[in-house]
Amino acid sequence: MILNQQKKIISSANKNKTSLLIGYHRRHNSIVNKVKKIIEGKKLGKIVSANILCWLYKHKNYFNEKWRISDGGGPLGINLVHDIDMICYLLGPVKYVQAFKSNSIRKYKVEDTASVNLFFKSGALCTLNISDTIASPWSYELTAGENPAYPITDQSSYFIGGTKGSVQFPNLKYWYYQKERSWWNRIHNNKINVQKSNETLINQIDHFSKVVIKKEKPKVTGKDGLNSLIIFDAINKSSKSGKKIKIN
Repeated sequence: MILNQQKKIISSANKNKTSLLIGYHRRHNSIVNKVKKIIEGKKLGKIVSANILCWLYKHKNYFNEKWRISDGGGPLGINLVHDIDMICYLLGPVKYVQAFKSNSIRKYKVEDTASVNLFFKSGALCTLNISDTIASPWSYELTAGENPAYPITDQSSYFIGGTKGSVQFPNLKYWYYQKERSWWNRIHNNKINVQKSNETLINQIDHFSKVVIKKEKPKVTGKDGLNSLIIFDAINKSSKSGKKIKIN
């Protein structure tokens, strides 16, 4: 039903020649766009795999809102959709999805933990591991410094590896070999200089204003939003059946 509603919104926007902008604010972060340039510039070689952690702890009062313990109110729908959009933005379209989820800690109807495997059309693999019941510093919100509501850590939550090197962020480091690529040789790292975007949300609103007055086209389109929902739907289906789901 949600997918059909999204398709209707896109169709209506096209019919009425109205811009449709999806609120994935992370695309307005200077660090994210720097990583995209590194990947597109082949500095990492061919992308092989990625690992994303979204581990955080939601306090007891958070669940006083009943919708947060019902289907759709868990970390998959609330948190992971942003990670889905961002990894697709960086690595391209997804071909297959397989997922598992658990509610073993809080015992609510909705999940508190999930593990998602993505197989990209490029051949790259990605594992996204999410939980809102782990005391940890490793989630994008706690590492990116975009929102002052979350106390920032000096950790990374994204790790992307290729045949020539790897990158971690938001604590932005590039890992590489100076000579022969071998696990027997010392691997080096450079801190990539880019100003941390503590104005990401302001950048998003500024872009929104320019889209409204038709000075810019949406950076995140209705099609991008639909893509995230299709993958989210596949995650839910796979977590129930245990099967690999193909993304059409």
